[in-house]
Parts: sequence; C-alpha cells; structure tokens
Amino acid sequence: NNNNNNNNNNNNNLNLNLINSNNLINTNNNNQTKTIEQIFEKIYKNSNSKDERFKRLNAVLTAIDQIIIEKKTTPTPNAYFALLFTSLADNWKKTTENEASMLLYLIAILIPNVTIAGLRTKFSTIATVFCNLIDTNCESLTILQPLIKCIGYLIRAQDHSNPWLSQGQTLKLFNFILTITIDSRQKLRKSAIKAIRIIAEFNSFSAKECAEVIFPFCEKLFNNSNETDLPNRKKENLLIQSTLLMLTSVLPVLHRVTIASLSQTIIENLLNGVFFTQQMVITGFECLTMLFNDPKSNISFETTAKLYEKIYELQSLESSSIVFLQFIQLLTSATIKLISFNPNLNLENLSIALTTLVDSYYNEDIQVSKCLTENIKKLINSTIDISKINIDNVNEQNEWNTASIEETIANFAEHLQNATLQSYKSNWSQLLIVLTVFFQKLGPYITTFASELFKQTGSLLETMNSNTNNNKIPITPQLEQAFEAAIIAIGPKETLELFPIYFEDDAIRLPRVWILPFIKHHTGTKDKINPNLWSFEYFANTIVFWADQIKELQQKAISKGHETRSRHLRAIYVQIWDLFTCFSQASDVAQHFPIVARRLGIAISDEPPLRISVLNGLIQLIEHNKTNLQSQNESIANLAKQNINSIAQYSKNFLPILFNLYSTVREEQIPLPTSIIAFVSISSKELVNTFFSSVVAKLIEATKIITTEAKSNNNNNNNNNNNDHEMGNNNNNNN
Repeated sequence: NNNNNNNNNNNNNLNLNLINSNNLINTNNNNQTKTIEQIFEKIYKNSNSKDERFKRLNAVLTAIDQIIIEKKTTPTPNAYFALLFTSLADNWKKTTENEASMLLYLIAILIPNVTIAGLRTKFSTIATVFCNLIDTNCESLTILQPLIKCIGYLIRAQDHSNPWLSQGQTLKLFNFILTITIDSRQKLRKSAIKAIRIIAEFNSFSAKECAEVIFPFCEKLFNNSNETDLPNRKKENLLIQSTLLMLTSVLPVLHRVTIASLSQTIIENLLNGVFFTQQMVITGFECLTMLFNDPKSNISFETTAKLYEKIYELQSLESSSIVFLQFIQLLTSATIKLISFNPNLNLENLSIALTTLVDSYYNEDIQVSKCLTENIKKLINSTIDISKINIDNVNEQNEWNTASIEETIANFAEHLQNATLQSYKSNWSQLLIVLTVFFQKLGPYITTFASELFKQTGSLLETMNSNTNNNKIPITPQLEQAFEAAIIAIGPKETLELFPIYFEDDAIRLPRVWILPFIKHHTGTKDKINPNLWSFEYFANTIVFWADQIKELQQKAISKGHETRSRHLRAIYVQIWDLFTCFSQASDVAQHFPIVARRLGIAISDEPPLRISVLNGLIQLIEHNKTNLQSQNESIANLAKQNINSIAQYSKNFLPILFNLYSTVREEQIPLPTSIIAFVSISSKELVNTFFSSVVAKLIEATKIITTEAKSNNNNNNNNNNNDHEMGNNNNNNN
C-alpha cells in the first residue's frame, strides 16, 4: 500500500481522474447509489472470521480506508476503485496468483457501482491491464471469473456513439468473453454469459454490436461442426451444446441483425444431424422459437417462408415428449411470424398448423397437452381475425374458397369436432379449453362455421345430464364453460333453434329440461348478457308463445291422467318464465312491452309459481332503464326514457294487482314491496296521488278494525280476569 503513494505519473493521473470523476456523473452502472459499507457488507461482517481469505480481504480494505482518510478523500466507490486498480496495475507482473485474484475479487464487487464516466475516463489504461492479465493467466479460474465480470462492466461503460467493437482492445476483450462461453468449465461459462447480458442489456447500440459478433461466431462454429466427420463431431458435443445454451441466454437481449442466416444454419444443422443429442435438439428448437418471436427481427417474408417449409421436416425429430414440447412452441411462433407478413397469403399455412396441433392430442402426456392448449390458444387469438370474414366467399360447389379465412375456420372446426369426440382420453379437458377459446373468438359466426361442433358440444352435455347415461361420463367444468361461451356468443334464439323444445303432444323430449336452467344460470347474469342478442321482441313473440303452448300440453296431460308427463311439462313451463329476468337489459322494450303486459299481469295475479320470476324481471327491467337515464350517451338515455314511458303506461294495471297481493299474500320471498316501489318511481304524479289516497283510506279502515278488535279483546280479558278471581275465592272457601 505504500507503493500506492509512489505511483508513476500515468497511474497517479488514473487515480486522480477516477476519484474526481464522481463529480462528473452521479449515477452508477446499475443506477443505484450504494455506500462502501453496503458494497463490502459481507466482507466487513466477516472481519473476525477464521477464514484466511476473509482476513486478507479485510486487511486490504482496512489499508485502503486508511489511505482515503489520509488523503481526506470522500469514500466513494470511484475512490476505492482507483486505489484497488492502481495497486493491480502496478503489481500485476510481480504479484502472486492469490494476491491478484484477491484484488480482482474486490474490484469485481465494486465495479457495478463505479460511475460510467469514471470508467470511460481511462478506458484504454484499464483495458490494457485486463488484456495483460488474460495473456498471462488464461487458465486460472480464481483470476478469470472476477476478471470476466470486470470486463463486462468495462465494455458496458464504453462510449456507444461510435462502433466500439471496431477498436482493437474492446474487440479482444469481447472475443475473450465470447470464447469463454463455450469453455469446458461450467462456472466460467456462466460468468461469460452473464457478462454478455450485462453488456447487451445496457442499450440498443450495445445489443446491436454484440449481435454482430455473436451470430457470425455461432454460425462459423456450427458450419465447422457440420463439416466434421461423425467420430470427431461427437467430441464437439459439449462445444455445440454450450454455444446453443449461450444463444438461449443472450438472444432475449440482442437485436437480431442476422436472424435469417442464423435461423437457416440452426435448421440445417438440426436436419443434417449435427445437433444429434436430445438436449441439442431441444436447445436448437428453443433458439429458433426465440428468433421467430422477436417482433423487431429483420427477417424477410421469403426467408421466413423458406424456413417454415423446413420446420415441418423437424417434426420427424420428435423422439420424446420433451422434444415435441419445443417443436410445438417453434411451430406456433413461426406460424405467427409468417402470418404477420401477409395474413391473406399464408392462411393455408395457418390451417395446416392449427390442424397439426389439434390432431396431436393423441399424445396423452399431460405436459404436452397443456403446451398444445396454450399454443393453439395463442394461434387462435393472434391469427384469426373475424372482421375479415366474408360469408359470401363461396365457390361454385357452394363450398368455402380455398386458402381463405372462412375455409381455415371451417377446417379447424371440423378437426376440433373429431377430437372432442374422444371424451375417454385423459387430456380431453385440455381440448375443451381450446374449444372455449374458439367459440369466444368466433362469436356470432359459430352458427355459420361451427354449428355442428356446437350441437355436438351440447349433445355431450345433454348425455352427461341424462338419467339414462349408461357410460357414466362425468360432467367436466371445461365442457360447461365451452357451451356457456357459445351461448353467450350467439344468444338464446340461435341456441334454442339448434336445441329446440318440441311441442308436439307425444314428441317432447323430457331429458332436455336441462337446457333452459343452463341458459339462465350460465349466461343470464348481468355481466354476460349481450342486450342485442336478448331482444324483448324475441321474449314477447317466441318465449311467451312457447310457455303458453307448454301450458296447453300440460292441461292435456292432466286430462289424460299422465301425472309424470304433467310434472315435466310444468317444470319446463316454469323454466321458460324464469328466462324473463335475462331480458331486463333489452333495448327494444318500448316497442314490445305492450304485447306482453297483460300476460305478465295474469302471471302475477293468477299463477303463484311464476310470481317471483316475473316480479324480479320487472324490477330489473325498470331499474336498468332508470340507470341508463343518467347515461352521458344521449341515444342510450333517450332509449331508456322511451322504455320507461312504455312500462309506466301500465302502472295503473300493475299497481292494483300488487297492492291486492300485498294485502293477502304473506310469502316473504316474493318481492312485492320492491315491485310496488319500482312502479311508483316511474308513474305519473296523478296516479301516485290516486293510489296514495286509496292506501290512506285502507290504512284508516284497517286502524278502525284493529282498534275495535283491541277493545273487544280488552273486554274479554277483563271478564276472564273477573271469572278467575271468583273461582279463586271459591277455592279458598273450600280449603
């Protein structure tokens, strides 16, 4: 340490510049400010350790602390780095390996916190010392490991306004790190990969420069391996695998400036057997997937198409489930990349990819099934654009034109339909997740492209709900979710047309009782209803008509003494009316409420089983439109006003029914008070006053009756008390 006070002029300048550079820039390499105590916390904590290594490290830090105090220098990371590096620079030739490794260890801990300006100031001097250390200690693990980290941070701090890799020292240092990434020593390989990421992550300039060296390096290595005969090629197993692993680590932070040629090289090596171990194949697939996933890559459409053709050849390398997992991800990313160029020109490739993945569910490995599901979902959501659908896009044979979005969807639906029949397979639930996503994506086009698939899904659910289910197939939540997604997309009208309720006297299918509750409970909630699909016109003209038909059939069944049939029909009748609450958000109430107003009144007054459903439906209908009256959207507010006016016209009919029921019915679950409040809130003042007078008169009358009854009860009680008193006296006399 005494030598540190007698450095040559060059190193004195270095010392001074590094100490003073703290005033130039106050941000560290990692944009964090740490004190010396925080940086060397682990070493200070072990100052009393019996470990000889910690004793020596503490001795060095104590000496530097003393110098900092003597020089009256602020104890910054820059100041400590200057003293440590000066000592290393002056003595690297004559110090022992242990001493050099100890200094490098401290510098490696410190360098992430040294300011960028501080490292740039004497970049050339620092680089020279590092190059000398490389030349003289190329086999020492204790020196190379901290040295690699130091080089990473040093190159990262280089001025990136000019191509820094064109400079001799910088290129030498970077190539050294790159060579270490394929070293046989695992610890060094990890340190080198980490150093490259440190450099590349700094900014786009450094990432681009790293890529311009790394990619040609990898291509050259792969090509040389390709030319090597098989016996010698096997000796390069570790070399190739190390290169592939390095690529998977650094690709996420690099700019893919040579993605096309690198992708071509990797694919050719896979097909030619250069990557001959399973791990090589897996890592090769992983690299390709990363390359295709990069949205900023400069790969051309022609190159992508050429590579895409070869990807299917790689399917022959499917020697295990773990290899197939990587192939699935590669095919998905490559397809999305290809479609991104021109969706209309590459629909045939999309169709093949989708069907290939769906048909691969024959593999019942759970990890493969989950991977298939995630990647098919990604393909569906990324590549199918229903806004481009043209339902008139048919040929002379009344079939979808080839290589069209319509044919792609129809073809996928057909393959999906075949796959969903295999309900006995363990991965069936995974396939149903894909079915749900497909229905959600298609939306109203389900009836155009996938009506058979939808009917098959419903039939499976019907079979599972049936009491005659001999196969005992369990109902899975995924199957219900798929059918629910379809109903939400197409609405009740299309659903009940594809799953009709037959009203002929002897043809009604009793097991189909399940579908109406399913529609209500799974798709009739407020957050799932599409008002455009749940139109009030459909309720007024179709749903109510069906209910009346069912009622007639029930009466016929009663007259014939068919009690079981009568109960089933009664259940269906109530279920149909239960759907009324689902139409509370309909926008066309004003035009069609008059059609059913009288029928709703009859249901409330004369049919007790329907009261709860009808009253809840009316309450929700009124409250929904009252809420919309406050909408900032003028058209929505105006529509709500029309709907309320239409309902309010019938307040004079509904309120008497509700008041009469309120005075006679004592069932707490029937929402009569809430119903009265809802209608009063939308009625005219005149009507409200009329009913208020009537209510007051009834209250007065009721009060008189109660008062009379109370007086009568009091008289009776007094007479009873007198009788009791007389009986008591008689008893006393007897005693």
